[in-house]
Amino acid sequence: MERLGVEYIDLYQIHALDDLQDLKIVMGPGGALEAMKEARENGLIKYIGITSHRPPTLIKALEEFDFDTIMFPLNFVLRRHRCKENDYEPLLKIAEERDLGTIAIKAFAKRPWKTENRRYQTWYEPP
Repeated sequence: MERLGVEYIDLYQIHALDDLQDLKIVMGPGGALEAMKEARENGLIKYIGITSHRPPTLIKALEEFDFDTIMFPLNFVLRRHRCKENDYEPLLKIAEERDLGTIAIKAFAKRPWKTENRRYQTWYEPP
């Protein structure tokens, strides 16, 4: 925390939990969630979130812990080609009912831009 120059982290997310077995490990005894809850109790983390490409995995996680935020893919392609594995509508309903923070990923593009020319820089090059 000292090296980061912060007293606490606003949002710490368990990232890319797509597999239910991985979710079980993270949320089980001695798992990452246990450490994150302890860090929150000690004032090092303000909010705990979880991310996944699979809405059913997030729904399962929310059945076991009251996360503050969820991050998942949300876009027209998924809506148009909806199936159980990518249907985010039930997840959005739960988020609204619980007043959860929702963070959409992959909202505008299905794949990387087809050109190498970009108007912006999305990487950091040290001086």
